[in-house]
Amino acid sequence: MRHTSTRRGFFAAAVAAFAALSLSTSNAGAGYNVTFTRLTNVADSNVASQLRLNIQDLGYSSTTNSWSVRFVFRNVGSTASSITDIYFDDGSLVGSTFGLDFGSGVKYSKNANPGDLPGGNAINFNTSAGLSADSDSGAPGVKENGVNNATATSTTEWLQFDFDLKDGQKYADTIRALMKARDGGWTNDVTGGLRIGLHVQSIGTSGKSDSYYSTGFEYDGVVTTGGLIEEVPAPPAVVLAVMGVGLFGFVGRRMRRPAVA
Repeated sequence: MRHTSTRRGFFAAAVAAFAALSLSTSNAGAGYNVTFTRLTNVADSNVASQLRLNIQDLGYSSTTNSWSVRFVFRNVGSTASSITDIYFDDGSLVGSTFGLDFGSGVKYSKNANPGDLPGGNAINFNTSAGLSADSDSGAPGVKENGVNNATATSTTEWLQFDFDLKDGQKYADTIRALMKARDGGWTNDVTGGLRIGLHVQSIGTSGKSDSYYSTGFEYDGVVTTGGLIEEVPAPPAVVLAVMGVGLFGFVGRRMRRPAVA
């Protein structure tokens, strides 16, 4: 009975270890989260803390022969508001093409109107040609078609831009472009620096609008005040398979060892 119990213990430990390994790889590559600061001061509430942007690495596409990145926007918080216009200023995205996708309750189109971030002159924000989008003006309305607030991430509306980067640029180049903007203080139009501007409408009880711009970013909770944090790719499935076979083989050998009299 003692040997049977020991075998079961080894087997359970092997299963647990392999499951933990698989789970850890499935959660790899959380991406960078961008934070925003209010540029104008019109509405009665500042919703900067609600505005969420996550930048993800989509890898290489043989269809477009380019590397791709995804920008996912959300509005998480209790203060009424709607992200209705999004603008990109320079960086690795210049000359790139992008596709839009959005969840239920959101409807966006390329080329925002107005064409530049309202109030952006104060920080010399210059929207790159073709790199903007806004919520549709058709029914049920601009505010309703925007990215409206919700109190839980699981229930929030979302909008994503999928960019096909040009000239062989990769995800890391996009993050380095953010770093250039950061090193320039965010309020200067630095060559090669990437800034993101948002126009948010129907804020708080006043129902007025304000503009916001990117002023920080972090990787999986780590504030990036220094250099680039490189993402570690998840091990390929074949590697996991080999590791799993090896692990269970080791357990099998332990189970077949002759008992000591």
